[in-house]
Amino acid sequence: MLGQDGNRAIEVGAEPVVATVNGMEITRRDLDQRVQRTRMQLREQLGAAYDAGDIDEKTLRREVLDGMVREALLVDASNRLG
Repeated sequence: MLGQDGNRAIEVGAEPVVATVNGMEITRRDLDQRVQRTRMQLREQLGAAYDAGDIDEKTLRREVLDGMVREALLVDASNRLG
């Protein structure tokens, strides 16, 4: 279940959950922080060539969320394997 940019978000208390991966929740705040960190990394890598207007926000959020889901799957697999 995904949330952001028109997709569903599930409210858990005050924390909207944008994805759940094998019981691990990814909150909108976690996603927002990771998107902001990714923007800063892009700014550092591209320097003067960086233009925030060139970045499609919806695509960036989707790609960051996909990465967070992959990371959660790896953590879950690692935990199961010991």
